Amino acid sequence: MTDDNLGQIPPELVHKKKASPKPEWKPSERQIAFAKDLGVEIPVGVTPDELRDIIDSGINHIPVARSETKHYADLYHVPYTKYTNDQELFSRIIHHAKDKGTLVDVSSWFLCCLYLETIGHATMRGFLRPDCLVIRRIAEDLSRNPSFCRSLKAFGAHHDTPSEPGKFWAWYGPSKRSIAYMLGKSALRAAL
Repeated sequence: MTDDNLGQIPPELVHKKKASPKPEWKPSERQIAFAKDLGVEIPVGVTPDELRDIIDSGINHIPVARSETKHYADLYHVPYTKYTNDQELFSRIIHHAKDKGTLVDVSSWFLCCLYLETIGHATMRGFLRPDCLVIRRIAEDLSRNPSFCRSLKAFGAHHDTPSEPGKFWAWYGPSKRSIAYMLGKSALRAAL
């Protein structure tokens, strides 16, 4: 045995576990009928979740999520399919953060969306990540403010439709006159 092999388990001693077959997950007949009524093309072997995302993207004429958006979903451990669109993924992230995250997680995501709203919808370049130190510090500070927290509860509470199909659009929640919006925008301006 050479030094290169130290700490490695010899192949003959490795127990190889057979992969158990995954149960077949197929869309329901009702889901398939709905997709067909909409004129949505149904790929072979599609799962119910994938078909739901295909239907959603088709109804709203929104392209699939960008890799950057999927990266943010991964930060929050939010499930998505290859057919999930940006709008739906942003919504899932905030609902996941609200349901399973901390107040700082929700505040961080809110601040990222607010930052995106401030610089415009057209690009994600320069978009601060929710795990960015600057964003986390601002989120921690704002999360100690009761007025901010009360106002933040409205974030992600409803869905609006993008004014232009296919245009990147991520803002759900408090109006520009809300306390959360004003405090968040002020804190971002001061920090950036």
